[in-house]
Amino acid sequence: MHKNYFIGERMKTVGKQGKINAKANKKIAQMWLDKDIEYCEVCEIIYKLTGKLDWACLQASSNAHRHPRVWYKSNPELLWDYKQVIRACMSAHEFLDRNNDIKEAVFILLRGK
Repeated sequence: MHKNYFIGERMKTVGKQGKINAKANKKIAQMWLDKDIEYCEVCEIIYKLTGKLDWACLQASSNAHRHPRVWYKSNPELLWDYKQVIRACMSAHEFLDRNNDIKEAVFILLRGK
């Protein structure tokens, strides 16, 4: 049975993938608490790698994954695997999504291969 929620005046259904993403987000949030990771892990590393930072790190965080979400469909447990996700401010997250080579370099520095 699907869980329903409201968006504005419409009711929207949460499907299987939505439930998996919600579970992943809860597990990742707990992981950040357990590992005492409170802020963006990325901006300082990008500055070291590129010698510049084109934005102010606002420290508001999001979960940046090593691969696109569709990559995790066959193995959703990897969504909350420590080696597959880093905490990034929105600016750093968007930068990583546009620069795959730098994204992989940042992941290797922070999480290993």
